[in-house]
Amino acid sequence: AAPVEAAKPDEAAPVEAAKPDEAAPVAAAAPEGFAKYDNEDGHFSVMAPGTPKIDQTTAESVLGPVVYKNVMFPLSDGALMVAWGDMPIESADAETQKSMFDGGRDGMIKSVKGTLVNEQDITLDGRPGREWTIEVPGPPEIGKIINHVRTYLDGKRNYIIQAMHVAGASASRSEYFLGSFTFTGPKAE
Repeated sequence: AAPVEAAKPDEAAPVEAAKPDEAAPVAAAAPEGFAKYDNEDGHFSVMAPGTPKIDQTTAESVLGPVVYKNVMFPLSDGALMVAWGDMPIESADAETQKSMFDGGRDGMIKSVKGTLVNEQDITLDGRPGREWTIEVPGPPEIGKIINHVRTYLDGKRNYIIQAMHVAGASASRSEYFLGSFTFTGPKAE
């Protein structure tokens, strides 16, 4: 989706994240080398290039440790990634969701020594989420890196979709990747 002016969390209602065929700036055709990637375990699909690197990490959350499965598609000038993990809760009310999204954002910014550029609440297929962009200092030969992040909560499962590219480079692949993410399983109740 097109960059969105940062909304203050209490000023705007969540917006529905654009689907690939609805987002004006996303190319009508997939970028070169992109193909549909289905992940049955994670219950999602996304358009991405090449064969992903898959691993698992444990991260601290405001609710305790979470084991995340990571699917990463390296690029010459960045990376595309989907991670998902089950939070140590059965469901989250609005206050808990806000705390989880705030904690995820703050933890990510701190871990990369980044700066928040913009942020807004979003939804996708009725699932609550948050979108933000972080500017990250890169090595001198590369310069700044832009990290576009969308995170969603489906029941107790947290999804984190990231698209990173060198500042000044075209964001079209990142936007296409983020906009192509879809849930393939039913919404958790």
